[in-house]
Amino acid sequence: MLVLAGDIGGTNARLALVDHGEIVLERQYPSAQAAEVETILETFLRAAGRQPERACLGVAGPVAQDVCRVTNLPWVVDGRAIERRLGVSRCRVVNDFYAAALGVTALRPGQALPLGGDALPVATAPIAVLGAGTGLGVAFLLHNGMHYEPVPTEGGHRDFGPLDDEQDRLAAFLRRKYGRASYERVVSGPGIRDLYAFLAAEHPDQVLPTTRDAMAAEDAAAVVTRLGLQEKDALCTRAVDIFVRVLGSEAGNLALQIVARGGVYVAGGIAPRMANRMADGTFRREFDNKGRLAHVVKSIPAWLVQAPQLGLMGAAVAAQRD
Repeated sequence: MLVLAGDIGGTNARLALVDHGEIVLERQYPSAQAAEVETILETFLRAAGRQPERACLGVAGPVAQDVCRVTNLPWVVDGRAIERRLGVSRCRVVNDFYAAALGVTALRPGQALPLGGDALPVATAPIAVLGAGTGLGVAFLLHNGMHYEPVPTEGGHRDFGPLDDEQDRLAAFLRRKYGRASYERVVSGPGIRDLYAFLAAEHPDQVLPTTRDAMAAEDAAAVVTRLGLQEKDALCTRAVDIFVRVLGSEAGNLALQIVARGGVYVAGGIAPRMANRMADGTFRREFDNKGRLAHVVKSIPAWLVQAPQLGLMGAAVAAQRD
């Protein structure tokens, strides 16, 4: 079955035609240049010269009954309206992290980096998925007897649980700034920016003018991540370390919450750029650090997803389901 899969964000709309699990054509379009999503979809299909039978769009925003008001665009993505415009028999509209979670079920060998765990995944057991980007997405995959079905959550907004005295001070810093400290305030792109701001406030003598100038000229989180991974700035390196530790801790919390013997998958746009750092043991130590129940999480395997088309893959799977 030929299906149209979409990963629709406030900045870009990524589209693909997928035939029997294989992406046969993929394009990316700037979202803000179109007044509605249908215009982009029609442009893509004209270029493709092929007509899909079904479609599914993963959209950055809340979804109800195949309708989504996009969070960062003046768009309403309506599955029924898209069916009429494109002539497809069925168009599902799902949350973008719902699609990303479902994409985990379509991963192939080599598309995920192992991050430890003493046991092999248990078939049909619960799976946890989390991904850091602009925010922190969290979803679970539960098997219904036929296949895995994503359960989207707002778990990224759970109260942040500090791991040590330094992170106690970080939580206080975030509460002063936002009124509340959540995991998303730490484990996200904006979170990396705030991690650096917190450390710079604690250690003003370590602030490098070159880093400050770079952050004024480009995305601050990207600067902190780059210099931290290169270990060219002590505060940036420390910020990356805290990010990885907190991500590992929260991934272990999710594993414990649903006893995710099917595994835990770390996705999103940030962690794959830190692959070497994620695999050096720091992430896994905090993942396993669960006191009396450490023996439970130590057996649970974890992976770092390295498939850039995860959302498209998941949307393609959803398009084929009734």
